[in-house]
Amino acid sequence: MAGPKIHNPIDLGNDFGHIKFGHITPKYEYAGVLVRNGHPGQSSEHYMMFMSSGGMAGGTINRCPGVYQIHCGEDPVDDTALVINAARGDIVLKAPKGRIRLDAKMIDLKATGFNNQNGHINIESNEKITIKSKNIEVNADAVAKFLSSGTCEVVGSSAMNFYGGIIDCVDSATTLKPGKGTSTFSSQQQGGGFG
Repeated sequence: MAGPKIHNPIDLGNDFGHIKFGHITPKYEYAGVLVRNGHPGQSSEHYMMFMSSGGMAGGTINRCPGVYQIHCGEDPVDDTALVINAARGDIVLKAPKGRIRLDAKMIDLKATGFNNQNGHINIESNEKITIKSKNIEVNADAVAKFLSSGTCEVVGSSAMNFYGGIIDCVDSATTLKPGKGTSTFSSQQQGGGFG
């Protein structure tokens, strides 16, 4: 069975690059426009494709073997120089062999959700998370928890201030022998600790 065919392609190019209207990929998908830097047989592909069929239909593919740079903002509008808007779906940034660095005068992270399943900001590391600043403030409207399956240390080299409308402290012995009086915190420990 013969593969797909473009009946009216337009292909213009030379040793430096070419542009093609109507291109078929090795996976037999159609690209309406292909812009390539260099000749087709070069070791490192450098191109841009506007896809017309397949799983990426309506998508744009950029392939760059060197540094991909976007420089803008000489004349920002309302202090905005670059906008990336994903109408639906996720935005994924990957650097499996490098770092992802954010460097700015100010950085804002905001998650807005409409129920308990949304509005979350998740930070996960398999080794270490380091936060360093002149001032650090954590403010929770409902609950603030600091949990560790190992050692949890709170150190104030100059001073340590604790305040609570009610302060309740328990240790691991509470799981075996309840203390005098009852409290929600004590009951949590007797039930196996925090979940």
